[in-house]
Amino acid sequence: MSLAAPILFFAAMPGEVLPLTPEMAVTSLPSKRDGQSSASEGHATFGGYFQALGQMLAEDGFAIPMAGVKSQLGEDLEVSHVREWRVVAEKHGAFYHPARVEAVTERGTAVLAANVALSDPGRAAAEREYALLSALQKGRKQSFIPTPYGLDRTPCPLEGGGSTEAMALFCQWYAGYCEFHLSVNPESGKHGVIVWDNQGGHFFLDQSQAASLYEKAAAILSYYYDPENFRQIFPWHHAAGDFVVKVEDGVTDVRLITVRQYEGMIEAQDGADLESRVEAALYFLANLTMRMRLDRLDGVGDLVLAEDSEVFPCVRGIFQGLASREKESGEKGDFHSILLDICRELPQETWRNLCLELVEASSSQAPDRPLLLAHIEEHAQALVEAFSKSTGGPFFVDKGAVLL
Repeated sequence: MSLAAPILFFAAMPGEVLPLTPEMAVTSLPSKRDGQSSASEGHATFGGYFQALGQMLAEDGFAIPMAGVKSQLGEDLEVSHVREWRVVAEKHGAFYHPARVEAVTERGTAVLAANVALSDPGRAAAEREYALLSALQKGRKQSFIPTPYGLDRTPCPLEGGGSTEAMALFCQWYAGYCEFHLSVNPESGKHGVIVWDNQGGHFFLDQSQAASLYEKAAAILSYYYDPENFRQIFPWHHAAGDFVVKVEDGVTDVRLITVRQYEGMIEAQDGADLESRVEAALYFLANLTMRMRLDRLDGVGDLVLAEDSEVFPCVRGIFQGLASREKESGEKGDFHSILLDICRELPQETWRNLCLELVEASSSQAPDRPLLLAHIEEHAQALVEAFSKSTGGPFFVDKGAVLL
């Protein structure tokens, strides 16, 4: 019987990736995106985190990660073909401590994500997300969300004794894709989109690339929007790094890396009529375009909005996504065209009221509420201008084309 390949552990730090050392092993695991720790998770350490993750990886002969390896490199691969497992703790958030898992084989390297949860809310989120990712893979010709490979749990030792339950959601890792955020571009002094490329160095997208990013992110959310029962992927937030981007030969490609919930914003009745479908879609459109502009400066700073010029590419992406889903599902009718004609006729006051209703329906304690309220009039005007522009030239990719 061949020995199992070694599992090597690393942690991504600013500007470098460091191997696990005895000193790092006893260091408290950050529980926030800004690198700070919290006592709410019982002072989990890097050592305990890696120990738990290693156990979940190796369980049943590496059964769950091998599902990902076979999916990426070939169903004939066996665990004995893996020369080395490399686990890199990438970042830390309120729910998950995501790690990148690399399986090195003669055929190449498969890369998986392991979203590790150490708290009750995190574990509940992992279970819910695994079910949602699995369900949303079915019945669609395209996928812009991670393929799930499995869910596992094991005890995680805590600093000073005791343990908590660790749960890991194993899924597809988008190799070459990077987190991005709004940041002040030193060349222009204005807000721009900076890509956190830890391999080649951080860089700002140019205006065309940024527009393409927003268009494709909006198209993804619209592709998964169901106009019959109003279900949508929400909540999501750029500040949480929910979308990632890859720039190759100047062309942007976008993916959504998490699905927290898939519900309707308003309740759908059986056999919803056209008027109800349009109303729900208008709320979806207004909410998406507002929140697509929203981010935290450099990911952790003050809440900021992208320029209102990004509303037009968002709108274009929405109708591209709706049209692609409509074609794939074989639905009768032409809902996206009907909706587009209606949107082109709506006055600024209607858009303002839609946006205002959405923001006022949010929690009074929501940190983004004051910023959105202050810019509702501006956003409503940007929507009117976007739909005015949509009447000229090719507005979005033909519904017979591939989405992205």
